Amino acid sequence: MIIVCILLSCLACSLALVLFARLQKAGSMVSISRSGTGTATQFEIALRRFMAKAIDSNMLDQSGSRGLADLDVRYKEAHDSFGNVEQLLQAILDSAQDNKMQNQVQLSKYLYQLQYSLAVPISGVQECLNVIIGRLMSGQAGIQVKLVQEGELVDMKMMFPLNSGSRVRQPLGIVIYDPEGKVVNKAKVLCY
Repeated sequence: MIIVCILLSCLACSLALVLFARLQKAGSMVSISRSGTGTATQFEIALRRFMAKAIDSNMLDQSGSRGLADLDVRYKEAHDSFGNVEQLLQAILDSAQDNKMQNQVQLSKYLYQLQYSLAVPISGVQECLNVIIGRLMSGQAGIQVKLVQEGELVDMKMMFPLNSGSRVRQPLGIVIYDPEGKVVNKAKVLCY
């Protein structure tokens, strides 16, 4: 009986070490500052918080020994160049440096894809989206940004549904209005 307990304890310790290594690898990707200044940007800080919450909430239990590289992106378009969550996170870090409107739109899509792939609530990515909204609003006077909510009725004037359905299952973008109130960017959405 004692030998069985010792074996089970050793097995539990081994499992804990494997999980710790995976969590450390996932967290270290975001801890590297990509701004080139040696200090993290506001966006990078928000992304670190999001990843820490995502790791804490599900411990990446669906990933294998390669951590984020073992997780598939739950929804991606044909032109998306990444194949797994680790590559998606790298694309987020790479594109976070460019403040042009179209890049910020792409960045918001990437964030929603990350949130959806890690199966965490949309509220977890809100801080990152707020940084993007701030960048957009400071970059061009008079524009307005709307975040689409889960369960919202699909509105073809401001949303671009990627499948059939009448309600939003998962937002994959943001709505941007110009100073006159005209939609200049529709939010991509998955529907049900």
